[in-house]
Amino acid sequence: MTHKRLCAVLSLACMALLGARADGHAIVGDRLFPGTLTFDDPAVADEFSGPVLSRQKHPAFGGPDLEDTSVPGSFSRLIIPGLSIGADTDWTKHDAPGGPSANGIGATHLTLKGQAYEDPVHETMIAASLSWGLGGIGNPDLHAHAYDTIEPGLAFGRGFGDLPGDLAFLRPFGITGGMVVDLPLSGKSRPAPGAPVASNPVIIHWGFALEYSTRYGLSAGEEPLNQFVPLVEFQFDSPLNGGYGTKMAGTVNPGLAYAAETWQLSAEALVPLNHPGGSPGFRVGVSFFLDDLIPSLFGKPLFP
Repeated sequence: MTHKRLCAVLSLACMALLGARADGHAIVGDRLFPGTLTFDDPAVADEFSGPVLSRQKHPAFGGPDLEDTSVPGSFSRLIIPGLSIGADTDWTKHDAPGGPSANGIGATHLTLKGQAYEDPVHETMIAASLSWGLGGIGNPDLHAHAYDTIEPGLAFGRGFGDLPGDLAFLRPFGITGGMVVDLPLSGKSRPAPGAPVASNPVIIHWGFALEYSTRYGLSAGEEPLNQFVPLVEFQFDSPLNGGYGTKMAGTVNPGLAYAAETWQLSAEALVPLNHPGGSPGFRVGVSFFLDDLIPSLFGKPLFP
């Protein structure tokens, strides 16, 4: 697919989402879904996520485990109510035991994201996205693609605050999740100049998180306790073909989020569920709610 055709696809997605609306910061009814550090949240808003610091060892093909230190960041801006455009990238450093290290820019994307569904009574949100993975930007050895990708995605959140009285103990719980599919726009490519031609893989990135809202059972004045959200994320990368093989990598990530009025701080441990999931590590990051932080610039969409 050419860049012109891809832009046409993005335009069609934009038109399909023109009727959507959104409430910022993943708030629906009485439920706050904090942004996780693994997958996107189900809201559409003016936000800047970063810096996020992640460190973990993972298996390398034909050699010892590599330690990745990654600092991703992303920015999103509302175009119209319920529809945003955004960009994300990261800086990554590979450290090999006894060998040279490599560092530089990793994968980079441009994204359209729209609010597809919202139900305050049942504390439910769904957002759809379409990303363009920019090939040839960044270092292929640092998870950047030498080829373009198109990446449809879906994110959801469901709180249980509407449960009946005999199940009231479950009302603080909620679940969020997301899935993104990497679809290469060319069948084969060279991962690096001079490298053998390889099949470009289709990869499904998916995960979900179980969250506990401390707002339930606490009054508004009991801050900061009611602003903490303990959570456990489950993260999976499932390659379907290509040079990565078909072995799924999985981690479970217990952590804690603190949501203030204009920013959020999150921290998680990374615990592998299988060998491709790597070794234990950590991830910590901050997000800024730009419409509350700088309302003069981000208080409304570009085209209200």
